[in-house]
Amino acid sequence: DAGGDDVGATALGRFARFINAGEYGFIYVVNAYRNLTQTPEEAVSLLAEIQVACHLQATGIINNSHLKAETSAQTVKDACGFGVEVSRLAGVELLAQTVPNTLDLTSCAEKLDGTCGCDIYPVEVYVTAPWER
Repeated sequence: DAGGDDVGATALGRFARFINAGEYGFIYVVNAYRNLTQTPEEAVSLLAEIQVACHLQATGIINNSHLKAETSAQTVKDACGFGVEVSRLAGVELLAQTVPNTLDLTSCAEKLDGTCGCDIYPVEVYVTAPWER
């Protein structure tokens, strides 16, 4: 995890020649509900800045669109098209759509009904924001 912007990726750029010398996976994680990437175009623009800063190319995208504890199956479904469009615009494969493991995965899968065109990946949330304590 190099952050979520070009500043965090700059430090990674120091190691780019070593990373580029072999095979690597660079996964760009997007969230439609993040204030700097609320449109697919914004997310792709940020990806371009990150790639320039770290001198590496993304190899996959994961749509981790969520609203922390307020995430519902509908929240995930509403953002599904976001991940698909970021993938299309960036020309990078959409690898997975995350779903908080607090939700019923079967229900989410039925609600998504293949609209994301990728695997559904359950995640456990470990980070607690100060205002959530």
